Amino acid sequence: MDPITTIDTHTAGGPTRIILSGLPPIAGTTAAERMADFKSRHDGIRKFLLNEPRGHRGMYGAVLGPPPTSEVDRSVFFMTTGGYLPTCVHGSIGVATALLTDGSLTPRPDGRVYFDTPGGVVPLMPRYRDGRLAEIALRTPPGRVLDPAMSIALDGRRIAAAAVFCGVPFLVVAAEQWDRAATIDNLRFFVELAPRLLEAAGPNFVLALFHDRAAGGGRGEFRDVVIGRTGGIDRSPCGAGVGALAIQEHQAGRLGEGERLSVTGVIGTRFTGAVVEHDSGGITAEITGGAWVTGTHQFRVGDDDPLPEGFDLGV
Repeated sequence: MDPITTIDTHTAGGPTRIILSGLPPIAGTTAAERMADFKSRHDGIRKFLLNEPRGHRGMYGAVLGPPPTSEVDRSVFFMTTGGYLPTCVHGSIGVATALLTDGSLTPRPDGRVYFDTPGGVVPLMPRYRDGRLAEIALRTPPGRVLDPAMSIALDGRRIAAAAVFCGVPFLVVAAEQWDRAATIDNLRFFVELAPRLLEAAGPNFVLALFHDRAAGGGRGEFRDVVIGRTGGIDRSPCGAGVGALAIQEHQAGRLGEGERLSVTGVIGTRFTGAVVEHDSGGITAEITGGAWVTGTHQFRVGDDDPLPEGFDLGV
């Protein structure tokens, strides 16, 4: 395997390892086609870069490609230690930050950059302060509330949840049902609970977002803990999850169009979200957050390395 060069970022704590060079040829023009080919022929590279000992269970990766049309600036798909994602909010913000920072990407006349992802075209608006990139606002493909009032049987009781699609299907759940705050102090509880709750809700749900209102905060101040089916923890407040929460609050009449909510994640970092459009095609959310470049790497594997695809202990 040729050496693989990456640049790493974190977006509100959510890591993204962006591959710059060293990959074998990937077939396809669009991000969806390229992801399908990479998954079928090069999945060992995903494991090599994201699993321990080179990565960790919370690591995300991004694979860049040339724009398939003149309407977008890059093709990009995302991956995790568990597989592949149709789109990723924190990863998109990380990729845009890295490329804008190194000068390989510049905004269009409308101030935006556009990514072709397997989940659709994603527009991102860089925002600058004092001449420096401060944050990026990303608009999701249209989402919707699938079911505002689910009732899930678990541990001999009924759990109230909303089913919301924002890139992927979320269970949006009020943490107060267990008399617990959506904070790091209760992380172990939610990590144990989420996979069982998602399993009880059905196979289509990808993530559980437990939320409450921040102590002393205003109407739009929330906290969240976001957990996947295998117990994986989103280090950031989860960009798509913030979009799902904004969509739910808007649908329920508690968040006006253009009104912002603020969500603090499990490590204390923050995203803001708003509903910017609501029409027959769905509800479009805008999520805003900042990302930072953390380093560059050149990965290589020796012929006698016993762990060419790394390892995952499952914890």
